[in-house]
Amino acid sequence: MAYINVENLTFAYPDAPQCALQGVSFSMERGEMGVILGRSASGKSTLLQLLCPAIAPKGKIGGKISLSGARVAFVHQDAEASLVCDKVFAELAFALENQGMAREQISLKIAETACFLNIEDLFACDVAALSGGQKRMVALAGALVAEPDVLILDEPVSSLDPLAAEHFLSALVKVNRELGITVLMSEHIAGGILPQCDVLGFLEAGEMAAFGPCTETARALCGAGFADYLPVPVRLFSRLQPDVLPSVSVRGARVRLAAYLKERSAVHNDFSYTPLTPPESKKNTALQFQDVYFSYDRRRQPVLHGLDLKASFGSVHGVVGCNGSGKSTLLKLASGVLRPLHGRCKVHGRAVMMPQEPLDLFCGDTLGEDLAGADAALVHRFGLQKLLGRHPYDVSGGEAHMAAFVRILSGQPDILLLDEPTAGCDAEIKARQKELLRGLAAAGKCVLVVSHDMEFLSEVCDRVSLLFGGETVETMPAHRFFASLSFYTTDAHRIGRGLVDGAVTLQDLLQAAGECGAP
Repeated sequence: MAYINVENLTFAYPDAPQCALQGVSFSMERGEMGVILGRSASGKSTLLQLLCPAIAPKGKIGGKISLSGARVAFVHQDAEASLVCDKVFAELAFALENQGMAREQISLKIAETACFLNIEDLFACDVAALSGGQKRMVALAGALVAEPDVLILDEPVSSLDPLAAEHFLSALVKVNRELGITVLMSEHIAGGILPQCDVLGFLEAGEMAAFGPCTETARALCGAGFADYLPVPVRLFSRLQPDVLPSVSVRGARVRLAAYLKERSAVHNDFSYTPLTPPESKKNTALQFQDVYFSYDRRRQPVLHGLDLKASFGSVHGVVGCNGSGKSTLLKLASGVLRPLHGRCKVHGRAVMMPQEPLDLFCGDTLGEDLAGADAALVHRFGLQKLLGRHPYDVSGGEAHMAAFVRILSGQPDILLLDEPTAGCDAEIKARQKELLRGLAAAGKCVLVVSHDMEFLSEVCDRVSLLFGGETVETMPAHRFFASLSFYTTDAHRIGRGLVDGAVTLQDLLQAAGECGAP
């Protein structure tokens, strides 16, 4: 019998017009690792929460869920919201203290878990002072101290920089492989974790469209028209060799691409590109930071020190860097929410910021109230008219981001400041965002976007800056930026490195392969 078995699961929230889940069935064996993909609002979070009795949502449920008596731990999408204590040690001890465990045993379990995850240096830290990646690790440790049999995670690497995401996923694989804990998570595009997974599922409109071994399921999803929701290695070979099982890893895709190009007796080593917009000049400067210093606590090292950065009207300017490097602080300074301790922040026009948590922009009982002054055409363009009667907290993360876009644009800003706009967004919503941002740039607006989504930035940005240690290390045209780096870059660049020099997007690889004779 399967360790996790879900049969014909149906669920409807109270007063909801339709079911969130409809006839969902799948199973997992003990010790397996699985990931569930799907569009925004497809029911992924609902499904995962139903597997954890302690946090299962209220509503009408049908069907059967069997967990074979397993102890289940849940790691929320918003790690910060799930952390309840001021200090890391207290956070890890919280659940064990509530179980009445002896102090000495608590200390032993915490020490063991911290050593296993290599986070012992965080013990004395304030939770509020941790980076996003560190908070995710603490949340993971808090789940593991209870010794679960099943670990469930809702979009665990959302809003993490590439290195922090890799670190977290490596820890998750270690938890699965060395401790034998069954792991099930949701993601939108699971590029980093899919090669490590045993099973892959895809939810579509509350129904399990596919579930099974990763490679076979990925191929079936490509054939069913869901390729855009899969990682770049899968999408590449679903186009180049649709009759062959796809590669799910960057390494596998590199080997396949090398053989593909060799077979056609050509290697494309000079991939050219055309910048999206003209270079910056003094005449079109929208934002300029000059030797900016800022600290939230004067007793600590400044978050920003000596920052110089310029963004122009008529362009989309991306900012990348590790968690805690000062990217969100940069946006808050540009919006006027914060003031620099030293240096100058010049803003030439009306700047409006969309925060990392878009729901912070809403205060009405319905989306319709909050979007009352918005452009009706824009509301319709992004399919929000059907959501106007809902409470802001009753929509998906992707829907919340689109509603936030519409809300901030209703103020007719000259400068848009976006903090992780693609977090929780599916491929379709990202495509709409790209179209919107390029349209705004063409209309002469300035867009400054902070993101860890390298694929998104590579396709939408004119220029990209890297922040490190509170200052700007480099600013380059986007294509050259991603073609120059090894870690803050795209999967397409990793696949094509040394084979298709200069390629940074999936379209670049397909174009180069086409020049070598691909259909």
